[in-house]
Amino acid sequence: MPELPEVEAIRRGLEPDLVGRSIARVRQSWGRSTAPQTPAWFRSHVEGQKISGTGRIGKYLKIHFASGDTLVIHLRMTGQLRVTPEAGRHVSAETPVRYERLHFELDNASCLRFFDQRKFGRAWLVTAGEGRNFKSLARLGCDALDPAFTAARFQTLLCVRRRQIKPLLLDQSVIAGLGNIYVDEALFCSGIHPLSISQSVPAARLKQLWKAMRDVLTESIRYQGTTFRDYRTARGERGGFFERLQVYGRGGKACVNCGKKILKLRVAQRGTHVCARCQRKFA
Repeated sequence: MPELPEVEAIRRGLEPDLVGRSIARVRQSWGRSTAPQTPAWFRSHVEGQKISGTGRIGKYLKIHFASGDTLVIHLRMTGQLRVTPEAGRHVSAETPVRYERLHFELDNASCLRFFDQRKFGRAWLVTAGEGRNFKSLARLGCDALDPAFTAARFQTLLCVRRRQIKPLLLDQSVIAGLGNIYVDEALFCSGIHPLSISQSVPAARLKQLWKAMRDVLTESIRYQGTTFRDYRTARGERGGFFERLQVYGRGGKACVNCGKKILKLRVAQRGTHVCARCQRKFA
């Protein structure tokens, strides 16, 4: 599933082609792509809207309209977004036309196209009056890269909860945007074992974790995210951060710091990568 860096890379890639354009026509080939909003309602409320900007919170991409309405898109497992100069053709051998679920024709004849092989992705129109009261957004915690999300606020969020630290960091109602890849990377960089109890981690180590979290997210954005299989940028490119991963996906390989074999555990039903020597468990 695309995490914060991948969604941000897509947002940055799409923005130059979208801002100032209007949506002339909407086509939807799979009705549940906008559920619970019906295709007819969605189309009638999106067609004619002028795009004024883009945004993101957590793993949600936002396309802002001049009316104050917002198109919110969650890519889920296999969603991809592309702007193409024309419709009706594959954008790559890996992304055939049959996977296209939503098609937004723009006023310059280019097209914003939403492809989703497994059909888990969703798009909704959030009207100007709904804002953060929209159910999917209202439950989100602070975005992990929000400038207002300080180290002190991060420490407070973790210290008031007594939970294993990895599932706590994955909880989107606490911190929005983190997923399996970047939680493993941030915990490794800060020397914290994923089974540590949040309240037991010293304040100084939590500050290191906050910095590691933001550093790894920022660096991944610079490399346009991480591709293992389905994720592609708005230009159809693979994310370049894969080669810079220090622990995630490296089970059985030598730790880049100490040489000890990286372990793969199961934490909160997620594959988890850890160096038992470099990462301390706080119980």
